[in-house]
Amino acid sequence: MKKILITTVCFCFIFVGYQNCAPMSSSTNSTDNNSQGTPPGDDPTDTTPDDTPIDTSFCAATKTVSNGTLCAVKPSGLDSRTKDVNTLPTNPDYGFGYHAIAIPTHYDPNKGLWIHFTGTAGRPYNQKIRKSSFDNYNWLDEIMSQGYTVIQLAYDNAKSVNDICQHEGLDHDNCAGEVREEILTGVPQSLYVDTDAYNSVDYRLQVLLTYLKLQASVKLPSTILPTAMDWSQVTVSGHSQGGNHAYYIAKNRGVRFACMLASPYDTFDKFDLTAGAIPIADWFTTGGSATPVSRMGQFATKEDDQYSTFNNTAHIVLGMKEGQESFSTDLATEGLTEYHDADGKVVDGHAAAVHDPSLASLRAQACF
Repeated sequence: MKKILITTVCFCFIFVGYQNCAPMSSSTNSTDNNSQGTPPGDDPTDTTPDDTPIDTSFCAATKTVSNGTLCAVKPSGLDSRTKDVNTLPTNPDYGFGYHAIAIPTHYDPNKGLWIHFTGTAGRPYNQKIRKSSFDNYNWLDEIMSQGYTVIQLAYDNAKSVNDICQHEGLDHDNCAGEVREEILTGVPQSLYVDTDAYNSVDYRLQVLLTYLKLQASVKLPSTILPTAMDWSQVTVSGHSQGGNHAYYIAKNRGVRFACMLASPYDTFDKFDLTAGAIPIADWFTTGGSATPVSRMGQFATKEDDQYSTFNNTAHIVLGMKEGQESFSTDLATEGLTEYHDADGKVVDGHAAAVHDPSLASLRAQACF
């Protein structure tokens, strides 16, 4: 059935806790047992899936799902200068965590690498001993069903960009753009975050890819160079704040394909409220996009509190078309009374965009 498009602004607050986990050298299990053009790969003419048995001995924890294996990798185990937890006194149990690698049973070399960003405070793998868990595991499983290797990167996401730029950063021009650039590169840009080079998206990804290239079970395109990242070979996605990061990378660097779930939108600062201007962070409306809208997709639910904002951003700012690049749904359309995550827990409309398994076909329309 046809769905409506939408765009999302919020930043999902997925609150999880922390406790030290076994060192990365151990292999303890966790308690959780659109057309995109010519894709990258070792050989674009080779469509034979790679069914090499998966060796997970390098993983700190694993979880088996329908289409492969999830593997947790401890960031500080790769470089002691990177963090496994944030140091904010207000919410030290939220954000960062371990990287989660999704290793497909049937890797397709023509699909290559997919990178996903969690929302505000979310942990790709929550290293809590009693309730250790992989976040977004149903979504990672859906991506693996398409043949991709997936990296769900642990990055500096303990703070909400919306909260920052609606409060302490309200009087600062380009607040949201500077915050995102610093989180991405580690180069000092913003007065309101303190992401050093070793905890930037760029460096964490470089170190992780270098490590994964040594693991025979993790299939990556041979053309991916960790120290000279070519984002045009990579598909990116994100939920909530993570969706805004995915769009920021797509707009400024260019990617193979970008998918935004319950996003994208960054709140404005007071300098963005000029006459006739759309009330949105100015990095959205400044300059063109390195990734054309035909290589983007977006999905949200109408029960999301920010649905109308996301919808306007997708249509007016990004130029997405309803039912073509942008999709939406609601409980009534899906014949549901409430949304649930993959573990059966009731979730709201914002979280459902990435967590509810019954919405898999809509995510597929937007992202695959």
